[in-house]
Amino acid sequence: MLEEIKTIQQDTNIPLQEILSWATINGAKALQIDNIFGSFEKGKMPGVVLIDKINGQTTSQQSSAKRII
Repeated sequence: MLEEIKTIQQDTNIPLQEILSWATINGAKALQIDNIFGSFEKGKMPGVVLIDKINGQTTSQQSSAKRII
C-alpha cells in the first residue's frame, strides 16, 4: 500500500491526509468492513502502521511502513 501512496504523491498534489483516508476508512467502506476496521472508534479493531521518513506531508523513496499494532 505504501508504494501506491508514493506513486500517487509523485504524480499529484493530493495531501497525504486525504490519501491515507482513501487507504483506511474509505478502503474499509469499499470492502464493507468499516464496522470493524478503518478508524479508531469504540468497538473497532484498527491496525496501526508507522510510516517513517516523511518530509512534512510527503513520502520519499526511503519511506517504509511497519505494523506496530
